[in-house]
Amino acid sequence: MLVNLHSYILLILWTEMAQLGGHEEKEKTTALKDLLSRIDLDELMKKDEPPLDFPRTLEDFEYAFNEKGQLRHIKTGDPFVFNYREDLHRWNQKRYEALGEIITQYVYELLEKECNMTKEILPVSTFLLRNGTFYYFVIYAIVD
Repeated sequence: MLVNLHSYILLILWTEMAQLGGHEEKEKTTALKDLLSRIDLDELMKKDEPPLDFPRTLEDFEYAFNEKGQLRHIKTGDPFVFNYREDLHRWNQKRYEALGEIITQYVYELLEKECNMTKEILPVSTFLLRNGTFYYFVIYAIVD
């Protein structure tokens, strides 16, 4: 019975010490969160990155679509590389988004020129979810 009593007392002491340590850890965590909340991560990440001024055309990006419809670098023939700058994830993401906008416009042009499709903008009163929503259609498919 004496061993069980000693074990019980040690368990209580250990629990109390853990709770005291837990309180100190909680204070440290709170202090760390407070410190991190004061750091503007966007500004910190922008500090060493090049300007976010990207080309406005596929050619200026030095990319083109090959005969298989694959996006390839004009000089090397390599596919698009997201990590153009290994140490600058935010900059790479913005570069990717800029190229994505150019490709979107390129596809719209293909729909109109190569597929003879027409772009129709839905009025706001017709489609309340998004202002300026549109669709493409082929005129001869509507006749009759």
